[in-house]
Amino acid sequence: MSGASPSSSSNPLNSVSPETSQPAVEKWQNITNERVEVVAGIVARHLEKNWDRDVLSAIDPNTVLPFATPILPANEAVLARAIPGYVPPTPELLEELTEYAKATENYGTAPGEAAAVIVQIVRALKPETAFVFGTARGRIEHLIAQESEHTEVVTIDLPTELLDVARGKPDSNNIRYRVNIGVATDEQIGDIFRADPATAGRVHQILGDSFTLSLGSLAGTMRLVVVDGNHSLPNSLMDLANAIGLIHPDGGIIVVDDFKKGSPLNLGVDAAVVLTNQMTGLPVLWPCPRPKEAGLQACAAVIVVPPELNRSQARDLLAGRAEAFLLDEKGRENLWDRAARS
Repeated sequence: MSGASPSSSSNPLNSVSPETSQPAVEKWQNITNERVEVVAGIVARHLEKNWDRDVLSAIDPNTVLPFATPILPANEAVLARAIPGYVPPTPELLEELTEYAKATENYGTAPGEAAAVIVQIVRALKPETAFVFGTARGRIEHLIAQESEHTEVVTIDLPTELLDVARGKPDSNNIRYRVNIGVATDEQIGDIFRADPATAGRVHQILGDSFTLSLGSLAGTMRLVVVDGNHSLPNSLMDLANAIGLIHPDGGIIVVDDFKKGSPLNLGVDAAVVLTNQMTGLPVLWPCPRPKEAGLQACAAVIVVPPELNRSQARDLLAGRAEAFLLDEKGRENLWDRAARS
């Protein structure tokens, strides 16, 4: 992780002592599993409506660029070919989303360009279902629900009780993020979409550790997944593993925020996206114009998951690598702890 989590004395969000950490972990795993199944029932009933839609088609990298590369620069024409009905965001939309991203309650939210890509994908596909890793105050979930009135949205974030003890515990930057946006209790997670009667009933909150998340009956139910959680490599890779496991058998789209952002705090996201490409063969589209060409450039990765991908196998491959990275990080942390004590 990019930094060690603050101690219980310095962390205003921490409510767990070392003596109670294991019971807290077990308690929340049970709560999370129960909530997943409740939400899965809602989603299943929604999908039974058999929405009339086109099946997403796979992208052949050779039709996008004449050579193989892990990351495919995708100008607006490429995105339109990859995503049926996608059109470039208007200057007015970009200005609106940039302004909301600057607001205190949206600190750290997908910047205008990345949010615009998500909005335009939602407008094009009107996905029946969407899942977001990393709720915070729920701005992206609110946007998705606003843009598509028949979309059921599911989102997950770490409960405050697990901040220091979860397997996928956040690093110090994630702790600062929660403090800066004013999320000190579980009740403040997702408060933006809950405050809007038009979206509150269609956005379903799950609290739990995405690193130990059991997808259960939610597996294979999502048309759109947005990954914007913990930015460390193990956690980003695990979120992507779960994202692939969530995608509907007919295909779907994954959008990863903070990709190619050029900050050391986001290098874990970059590495996780490239590893996903290498281990699954899925092309990664990076919204940006060709050299010397005007157009939208967004710090996001767009991954179109085709129907023929073995999602369960791909998820297991990525999850296994994420577990290995997590164990390696814990080993390094232990070495630093021993060095500090000696």
